Order: sequence, then structure tokens, then C-alpha cells
Amino acid sequence: MTTYELIIDKKIKVLGLKKFQENESKHVMQASLVSGVLAALFTNGMEVIVVRQQSESGETVQQILKQEGIKILTKGLGAKLLLTTCSSFMFFMSMFYAGKVFNTNLSEERE
Repeated sequence: MTTYELIIDKKIKVLGLKKFQENESKHVMQASLVSGVLAALFTNGMEVIVVRQQSESGETVQQILKQEGIKILTKGLGAKLLLTTCSSFMFFMSMFYAGKVFNTNLSEERE
């Protein structure tokens, strides 16, 4: 189950299905933005380390952290947040509206 699905399921449990469906597009938008932010926050540090290892002369994670400090894990975070959040938003909103156009529910559990 993805972060997006967890957020949507939680909203349905809290609000109830009828209330959720009244503002469904708003809830889909919020869930897609939050899942994009969480994805960026959890993956950015790992990507920075991997790129540094590939571009430098075989430094280990410990060497990189010793030279640069823990702050290196936040390099490029703003750009990563923008890119990941926008792509997550566009993907989930387009899936939501594609489901509306073809009159289908993309989640088996909410039929």
C-alpha cells in the first residue's frame, strides 16, 4: 500500500465515505501533495550520497559524512521537493480524472 492510499483510506475512515466523496478531488489533491513531500524527504539524502559516491573517487558513506557533515543530506532538497511534489500531484490527479472520464473506480475497496 502506498502513502497516497494510506492517506486516502484514513480520510475515508475519519470522514465517512459520503462526506469524503463530497470533496473527493480536494482530498485526492491533499493526499498526492503530502505523499510527494514524504517521498522527497525520505529519498533525497540517499540520492545525494549515491551521486557523491558515483562522482568522487570511491568515497564511502562514512568518509562523505565526515568531510561534509550531516548537512550534506539536505543538499538539493528544495528542487527535489518541487519536482517530486509536482509529479506526484500531476500523476494522482490525472488518474483521478481518468477514472471519472471512464466512469470507473480505481480502488477495488471503495466500490
